[in-house]
Amino acid sequence: EHPYFQRLRRVTQMGLSNLVYPGANHTRFHHAIGCMHLMQKAVHVLRMKNVEISEEEANALYIAILLHDIGHGAYSHALEHSIVNGITHEEISLKFMKVLNDEFDGKLSLAIQVFEGKHPRKFLYQLISSQLDIDRLDYLKELHKRANKAGFSLGIKIVRGAYMEKERERAKEKGYPSPICDTKEATDENFNKTMTYVLNNLDNISLFVGTHNEYSSYLAMNLMNEFKISKNDNRVWFGQLYGMSDHITFNLADQGYNVAKYVPFGPVKDVMPYLIRRAEENTSVAGQTSRELNLLKTEKERRKL
Repeated sequence: EHPYFQRLRRVTQMGLSNLVYPGANHTRFHHAIGCMHLMQKAVHVLRMKNVEISEEEANALYIAILLHDIGHGAYSHALEHSIVNGITHEEISLKFMKVLNDEFDGKLSLAIQVFEGKHPRKFLYQLISSQLDIDRLDYLKELHKRANKAGFSLGIKIVRGAYMEKERERAKEKGYPSPICDTKEATDENFNKTMTYVLNNLDNISLFVGTHNEYSSYLAMNLMNEFKISKNDNRVWFGQLYGMSDHITFNLADQGYNVAKYVPFGPVKDVMPYLIRRAEENTSVAGQTSRELNLLKTEKERRKL
């Protein structure tokens, strides 16, 4: 009921979308409540697996996850560095939490310790800020069960992990196990397993395959053929970044598959690091970058440019 938290009802995550689509309304309040629900489930699962979590630690986790985004301002990430410069929403969230801690006579101290990654049990911090909380395929299967039971449909976009080096460095700095797959092969296996599961359950799941990986694209095409899914089935879309893997995009479209190019939009200081990461990830695919350059060179010669 605190006004600091209630203000999140007015911090929208979807811009002005609700002016066009009346139902397109999702706020940081919705997000915080949903995160707390997932945290409760995560604690329950860990306890079922004999991981000891005290009531004090559990309550600290619930408070930390409930307030982890309390520092967001108008329109959430869209204006994060436009209203106030030189500070992130996480830093503002921490300032809010410290003010609330004073107001509530220190009852948030343990939650703040977890939020800052200073608690001796490092995995508690991972539950707040990493990918440790839930295995994504297990989470997807659980969500699918809920969809079947409640009668709603899912829309899933799958992409390979970004920020891998950053996550590993942060894990080393904070002293917890890296949440990133140990090898690229493990990452590929997770991606392909998830894609296979969704394509085999298209009755109430739609899929967006965001990949620059040729093998995964071929696998998706083969699975669609195996599962007798038409190429232009509107429940399955492929996507690549504009200017990257154009040969994949063109050939998918030429064969009749649904495919889209997506264009990052925003301040240069935010967009360029994102594009550089994407380019670096492309170069990590053995042989694919040189093959793409050769294809571009061949096409340039064909056009006599």
